[in-house]
Amino acid sequence: MKLKLRIILFVFVLFWMAGIFTEFWMSQLNEIVILLPFVKSIYGNVCHQDSAKVIEIAGISTLVCSRCLGIYSGALISSILILITSGIEIKSNKLLFIFAAPMIIDVAAYSSGLYSYNKTAAFVTGLLLGSICFYYFYKGLTSLLSDNNFSLNHRLT
Repeated sequence: MKLKLRIILFVFVLFWMAGIFTEFWMSQLNEIVILLPFVKSIYGNVCHQDSAKVIEIAGISTLVCSRCLGIYSGALISSILILITSGIEIKSNKLLFIFAAPMIIDVAAYSSGLYSYNKTAAFVTGLLLGSICFYYFYKGLTSLLSDNNFSLNHRLT
């Protein structure tokens, strides 16, 4: 069951990441241009999509800002690590605070006007937070699924 769960989560995150690059895929496959408004609205629910904060390469933009791209990239990296290794065990919640601190400091410094928005800093701080948050999400989900009171095959009677 744990391997299936790891594969399902990896595939989900991989498809989510692929969707972020829909504009790139459109440049390769013109047939999917009809999906852009739908896909853009999906990502608009999880990101402000501020055009000044998105990453653009050769005129092609991502559908999320650089910080969100970092968060989802971190989740993808963690899902790959969780998929290929099963022995990662973090006992303390201190890592969550350590990995979240750079993003909190970055957002606070930008919001207070100490410096202007930096896409690289936003991406890196998002990457740190996304990677550790996905790990805790996975651990919580496996704990929930392994609980004796819950089963994927559970039927309501």
